[in-house]
Amino acid sequence: MTTEKLPDGKMLIRVEDGENEPVVIVVEGDDVVIQGRQAEWAPNLAAQELALAEHFRQMEAHGLMIEQQGQAVEEAIQHEIAMAERAHAEDRANHHKRLLELEQMDFPAAISVPDPPEIFFPTEAYAMGGGKLEAAIESELRRDGYLGPGGSYEFKLSGKKLVINGKKESDVIFEKYRKIYERHTGLDLSKNSVIEIEK
Repeated sequence: MTTEKLPDGKMLIRVEDGENEPVVIVVEGDDVVIQGRQAEWAPNLAAQELALAEHFRQMEAHGLMIEQQGQAVEEAIQHEIAMAERAHAEDRANHHKRLLELEQMDFPAAISVPDPPEIFFPTEAYAMGGGKLEAAIESELRRDGYLGPGGSYEFKLSGKKLVINGKKESDVIFEKYRKIYERHTGLDLSKNSVIEIEK
């Protein structure tokens, strides 16, 4: 490679490798002129530089647009938060106002009266189950070993518990006799229902 300064101020650079046509580069200020075998590359390089500059310009514009969109989203979120806080404050104020109004009102003393239990005696059980309910219960009591001397027993089934011969039975036994009742009467055993049979 050789360099030479020309009288007009240009710089001449010659590159030779011995095999190919030498490359001559002329430099004047910011201008570069390539002569020789690489001269055909110059237009492509210039076009690529222009495309790259345009690409960077588009990227910069895109970045600015994203930043503006981010600011718009942030402003929308802040607006929604402010609206929600305002609505919450209004709800609390209205609730407080309603409480004060209620405190100033006179209410009569409330009396809670429980519903009376539905009591079914053997005669009613016969009517609902066609006489088969008591027989089915007694048969099951015999099978489970609850019948006393002479076949005596005390049976009380409610919507909450089962008592046989004065002893509260387990939930499993309760469910068994509840299903017998519902199968023979066609009625659900409500929490206030009571079936009593004594022999």
